[in-house]
Amino acid sequence: MSKGSLIYNCFRKGFAVATPFLLYLVFSTSGCGTKQEFSGTELVVAPDDFEVFENSFEVSPKSVNLEREDVSFKAEFNHRVSWRIRLKGLTSGAEKMIKGVDDHINADLVRWDGGHDELYFFKKDENVAVELSFMGSKLVKRDTIKISAAKLFSPPGTRSSIMLSNDDNRNSREGFEGIFNFNSATWTFGPYPDPGEQIFFGQDKMERDNHPPVQGEFALTLHGNDRNDDYFVTGIKRALTNQEIERMPSDPDSVYINIYIYGRGHAATKMNVSCEEADDGGSEHIENKHDAWEHQLSFDHRGWKLFSIRYSDLTRSANPDYGGNGNGRREPQYLRGVGFNLVSSPPGNEVKATFDFPIITFGKPFNPK
Repeated sequence: MSKGSLIYNCFRKGFAVATPFLLYLVFSTSGCGTKQEFSGTELVVAPDDFEVFENSFEVSPKSVNLEREDVSFKAEFNHRVSWRIRLKGLTSGAEKMIKGVDDHINADLVRWDGGHDELYFFKKDENVAVELSFMGSKLVKRDTIKISAAKLFSPPGTRSSIMLSNDDNRNSREGFEGIFNFNSATWTFGPYPDPGEQIFFGQDKMERDNHPPVQGEFALTLHGNDRNDDYFVTGIKRALTNQEIERMPSDPDSVYINIYIYGRGHAATKMNVSCEEADDGGSEHIENKHDAWEHQLSFDHRGWKLFSIRYSDLTRSANPDYGGNGNGRREPQYLRGVGFNLVSSPPGNEVKATFDFPIITFGKPFNPK
């Protein structure tokens, strides 16, 4: 790919004008609440003689492929009480809390499909500690299961989301796992620095930050310096496949671009998210004829944070040579590519952006619960 290519030009021209699942948890119980607390519309304290019948507590299966199966729980008690199941990934630190009120639990009442509370995702090949506890009782039942394959939040055939980090050429179905394919048919990148600039693009385990990726083993990092004071450093773009284009809604209020980004408290680090349309319904975005809709994200926070951008809140590029010369209508059904461009603002800084799990959702923002 030459520096004068169409893809590179879209990265270079787009920076200046950018502005600022639901967990399928099947249970029919009356209690729910916040993590590590018993709360809800009904609270039933265990009496002094409370017990779990011998050998009734079971967790199945012990090794679970969350791509295609759920975990079920079974136990019988001698009283109807408020109970709580806490799952914690021993590698990822991911957690899920399930609660209810009853004198028993079984596969018909409560199951877990791999979703999580808070930020971190459960990981492949990790052990998960399971604890069953009861309000007003010190009794705790424990077990451990192993995840052989993690949950797919946008499995093949889904109609409610598009996982942007999917790439069949990388033998990976989610995240930035495996070896990133620089010759991918869906991912393109702008590796060419201006004179004197240096950039880094690739996978990052974030070991130097002593902080794990939010999902999987790797996040993706763009890192470089803006020595010529033109704002732009580098960027990547994900082209949508024909199958994904067919699934895109036409209502901009119903489409969300979601992404986890890791902030290091550096206010000059920015990422421009750019949605490129083909206004004529064709196969390609033409820079000087079609719209590009943009939003700028800041990395001045610390740690991981999920951002969800509604398509109708995007701002059209003001650059007529890049996305500012289209019909002026937000038309997500004509979306052809989503760009993630690293920017220094103010210009002239060294900047570093780490991000993970970009996903387009329909109807509402991404929610791992």
